[in-house]
Amino acid sequence: ERDQVKSALRQSETDVYTVKQENDEFVDENKRLESKVLESQKSTSSMEQELSQLKSANFDLNIEKKDLSGKIKSFRKDRGIQDHKATEEIVKVSAELNRIKAENYEVRQQCLDLEETVRNLERQCEKTHDESQTDRKRRLELESILPGLEAEVQKLREKAHEK
Repeated sequence: ERDQVKSALRQSETDVYTVKQENDEFVDENKRLESKVLESQKSTSSMEQELSQLKSANFDLNIEKKDLSGKIKSFRKDRGIQDHKATEEIVKVSAELNRIKAENYEVRQQCLDLEETVRNLERQCEKTHDESQTDRKRRLELESILPGLEAEVQKLREKAHEK
């Protein structure tokens, strides 16, 4: 019977040690996940700022595009300007307009890419937060079991000591 008590004591001590180790692992994992959430939030904020800047640049390019389109129309409407210089200016303005259109397209693509990245980061933040919550609940469960196991080990020690 004494050997059984000693064996039960050793098993209980092993269980307590295992639970403490699992708890430490959950605490470390929880800290890692919380750090990941913070990094994702910072990255999302940075991406949102960049997206805002790109939208502003896109707006400015659209204004410039309209201005240049107006100039082209003005050159074409003005019948008094048919000399070689006017034609050269129209070619220059058309080339500039095409360049702005290409830049505008690139900016729009970057905006779309950044919006998708922001959505992905938001989904990742939600997932990481959910994982963190699950780990926190498991840690609390383990911490609530620990005092009972320690009390049981103490009782077994006392019982072993009596015998």
